[in-house]
Amino acid sequence: MKFGYISQRRQLARAFYAGIGKTAVIYPAAFLVAVGASTIALGIVFYAREVLGASPSRIGMLAALWSLSYLAGCILLRPLFARVLPRHTMTAASLAMFTLNV
Repeated sequence: MKFGYISQRRQLARAFYAGIGKTAVIYPAAFLVAVGASTIALGIVFYAREVLGASPSRIGMLAALWSLSYLAGCILLRPLFARVLPRHTMTAASLAMFTLNV
């Protein structure tokens, strides 16, 4: 009788940790992507002003274009990424971010 109880507890613990394992990776990754996208959007404002010498209206248009292109990319590329496994997508995204930041 005691064996059945321990087995049930182990099964419950495995199910709990399996569920935690996915969210422990996905939620921090999603947070970091959101922070990165916001940092880029803010950086565009300063870059356009200091380097390009853009007027405030041009800076606003550039920031809006960045947001719209990000949204369009999320919508239009979704069917492509629906066929790819999440672990491959995360690996590709990590490699791309590393390559572009070096």
